[in-house]
Amino acid sequence: LRQTRSDERNRQLDDLIASLSHDLRTPLLAMRGTLRSMLNGAFGVVSDTWREILEEYYQTNEDLLKLVEALLEVSRYEAGSKSLIYEPLDWNKIFTKAIHQERIASKNKVHFEYKIVPQLPTVYGDELEIRRVIQNLLSNAVRVSKPEDLVWLEVTAAENSGVKVSVSDRGCGIALQEQEYLFHRFIQGRGRRGGAGLGLYLCRQIVEAHHGTIGVDSTLGKGSTFWLTLPTIANHA
Repeated sequence: LRQTRSDERNRQLDDLIASLSHDLRTPLLAMRGTLRSMLNGAFGVVSDTWREILEEYYQTNEDLLKLVEALLEVSRYEAGSKSLIYEPLDWNKIFTKAIHQERIASKNKVHFEYKIVPQLPTVYGDELEIRRVIQNLLSNAVRVSKPEDLVWLEVTAAENSGVKVSVSDRGCGIALQEQEYLFHRFIQGRGRRGGAGLGLYLCRQIVEAHHGTIGVDSTLGKGSTFWLTLPTIANHA
């Protein structure tokens, strides 16, 4: 009985989070548009001092919007209502777009390199959702890297006839006792703060929806490699 009540409370809390996230998204989008217009001079000339203030407000609004959208996506996956569009995944396209986006978004100037092993088996998946995973792993790697460090991406054939995608950094690494909980909700690894601990949990939801697995190999002081595997056999009808 106690477990039933606990499950019901958790379901009600999840419903509340999903509802609040949906309601918060509209005003945040409106605020984004207003701040962007102000920065572009739609309401008059903006002084350097006000530009700095408005840009800080804009970035804070963007961070909140990302959090709200992550909460919405998590609720859709947990409810089983997320629709995926399956198509053959083009890893060169996925890596190129993810790296380009990270270069635009990040102030930390790191080097990116990637390797795609020839003659990989064809894997079907939702390109936008898989790119969301790669983007999240890339952002985490950049966040823990020093300027001029290398962030390395690779996709190889997996043992189960699918593919294995890896994102490696040379950051501070993650303690073994922390690794187990990284892909749970609202958990953050030390030194990997940001996104309220939802990013890796959402990555796990996306990968598992594609019938794959996700994990991390890390040694303190030597960096981390986050990886995911995707099978060749998936429901892509």
